[in-house]
Amino acid sequence: NRDNLDWDIGVFYQLLTASVRNKDRMLLINYAHDLLIPIRFSEGFNSREVCTAILDTGTIVVSGLLKEPQLKGMAELIHDYIVLTIQLTVDEVESGFEKLNRKNSIVIPPQRSDIEEKLRELATFCYQEGNNLK
Repeated sequence: NRDNLDWDIGVFYQLLTASVRNKDRMLLINYAHDLLIPIRFSEGFNSREVCTAILDTGTIVVSGLLKEPQLKGMAELIHDYIVLTIQLTVDEVESGFEKLNRKNSIVIPPQRSDIEEKLRELATFCYQEGNNLK
């Protein structure tokens, strides 16, 4: 569903932004572990599909940043802060799916209220007062 896709990409983008801003890659890794993996696994996605979506989102973000004139000469920093964070998230997703597949797990996805609560918890580490995840 397009609304869910837009919401998911928005959350991922905001957490990526917060991870870069706070120099804390664990924000996205925790998101992957606590929400992304169980939700997508329970929906029947495989790790390749989820990782491709993450990598494609990252490619769009990085290519957009590299086109910005004020960021000229910052390709190495963009790689260090964004590309590596995305790669760590992909690694977490692959590992999480592998564990669930190995155990032949059945995962009950978190309820929407649980997801929103977890995102609020993540947001407390991400944003100054007045900003929040939507």
